[in-house]
Amino acid sequence: MALHTSAWEHDVDLSGKRIGVIGTGSSGVQIVRPLAKVADHLTIFQRTPSWISPNIPEYTSLIRDEERWMLANFPGYVHCVRASKIYTFGDSMIDGRIYDIDPSWEDPLSVNEYNASLRGRMVEYIRSELAGRPELIEKVTPRYPVMARRIPQDHHWYATLLERHVELETRPIRRVVPRGVELESGEVIDLDVLVLATGYRTEDYLWPMEVHGLNGIQLSEAWSVDGPRAFLGIMVPNFPNLFCLYGPNTNPISGGPCMWGELQARFAVESIGALTRAGRRVMDVKREVFDEYNRRLDEHLRHKVWLDPRQESYYLNKRRRIITNAPWSTTEYWRWTRRPQLDDYIVR
Repeated sequence: MALHTSAWEHDVDLSGKRIGVIGTGSSGVQIVRPLAKVADHLTIFQRTPSWISPNIPEYTSLIRDEERWMLANFPGYVHCVRASKIYTFGDSMIDGRIYDIDPSWEDPLSVNEYNASLRGRMVEYIRSELAGRPELIEKVTPRYPVMARRIPQDHHWYATLLERHVELETRPIRRVVPRGVELESGEVIDLDVLVLATGYRTEDYLWPMEVHGLNGIQLSEAWSVDGPRAFLGIMVPNFPNLFCLYGPNTNPISGGPCMWGELQARFAVESIGALTRAGRRVMDVKREVFDEYNRRLDEHLRHKVWLDPRQESYYLNKRRRIITNAPWSTTEYWRWTRRPQLDDYIVR
């Protein structure tokens, strides 16, 4: 049988089974440890290795009693903590030396001096975790620059690879067959259960809904030229009063999308309030405002490591345009979404 990580069947007993996992991105890296605990044998099929970050000790620690007391007794404390964490894991980590391509840099495995230094530290972590296993080190060390793809945290991924009943298979897959997985060589890896950690439909924003705008135009048609686009990742011309949450290009450089999602929700509420106060009911972003925002977006993105040709990721659509990530800081995005400027919109 086959299971996808996004539609898990919790009533399936995996104990003592021969389990295969296809995918070594964020979902695959997280799931192998619990599967290895119950499997008779676990085969991990890897097409492209991922850079994997070591976990900080506090990541899985319980919240201290003193912290719990502060959260319970000081109403404003939770907001201070959130603001601190948002900055610590967000804007404070933004450094062009990590993400920006230096055109004069010639190292085939990095994009600039700082990026190369970070790669060196990541390689040392791999070697420390897999000491004495040079063949594994070779298999799991990426050949593309650090930060070009999403970096999962290490949920005992490397430790799991060292277990006797776990095997990392890097030979190409031809197809899935009733017995298991057939490799290009013709060899079949026998399995009882195949787990698919193969990602999601990241390009299909708002799918499977069909959204119709002015004059019956469909959103999929408006996005047919080079993929999804929106002003601030929120609004699209000719689709009045449509506020996208977690829309195109709203993954921040650092810190995750949660804070940006809150900013988008507040923007929608503020827009509705502004319309009400102005005695209007409809707002539609002006085409020239939309175009200028996307021009600046493309200009900033074309210098980022995410476009490095040595790798493929869900950041890119079929036209190799970045559709998920934004080059802005959270501070910039907060400023732009704090209050809607009605001059940027057709209101009626």
